[in-house]
Amino acid sequence: MAARATVDLLTVDLGNSSMKLVLWTDGSPGPVLRYTGGEVPADIPPDVTAIGVRVPGVEAPALSWLPEVAWVGERIELPGTVLYDRPGEMGGDRRVVCFGALATLGPSLVVDCGTAVTLTHVDGAGALRGLAITVGRRTLYDAFAASAPTLAAFIDEAAAPVAGIPKGTRDNLSIGLDRGWSCLVAGLVTDAEERLACELGRDAIGSLVFAGSDGSIACQAVGRGTHDEHLIHRGLSALARGHRKT
Repeated sequence: MAARATVDLLTVDLGNSSMKLVLWTDGSPGPVLRYTGGEVPADIPPDVTAIGVRVPGVEAPALSWLPEVAWVGERIELPGTVLYDRPGEMGGDRRVVCFGALATLGPSLVVDCGTAVTLTHVDGAGALRGLAITVGRRTLYDAFAASAPTLAAFIDEAAAPVAGIPKGTRDNLSIGLDRGWSCLVAGLVTDAEERLACELGRDAIGSLVFAGSDGSIACQAVGRGTHDEHLIHRGLSALARGHRKT
């Protein structure tokens, strides 16, 4: 008789606009569960080991169904060495997603697409180089709608840009916002790779990997690399394994 699968870890990614959770069963991740309030996203064992990371300045929620979380940067040391004049400026979430890339892919250029888009390189020694921060896709749409209320009614984030010449305001906006954001990210990837090639050599860049809620859109726009929605959770899982050994 096969052994019963056991939920052995909960990883928590607390961002600016939502909380994403993953339940790990026998060392393998389940689906990414998004929680924005209301109904509990899954049947979470109250005694499961939980590890999480949060965006600086975002308070941890007091939820009766959420087990006690060991937050990275508080109870667990932040991973990597930040090559900044002031290393503390780099957020823990950015460091953990890069640690996930290093643990699974080796040296990588990580493009994390959430509320903001961050481009960060992690080398084989765990050194972190920040390359760029820009606006996230949804943030761009929301900010544009707030700044141009007369156009807000024409904005449809889900609309695919039309082929050929647009026939109205809605299609103009779809092309401008969707294609504009995609071109922005693609240009920043090229720029980051050129900067890294000058400092490290092109062969040292390693993998190109996209993470975050809009990572798949960015990956398609760039036309290469891989998308891994679990990347930050893989980093948390690796940190949890190391923490248990100490």
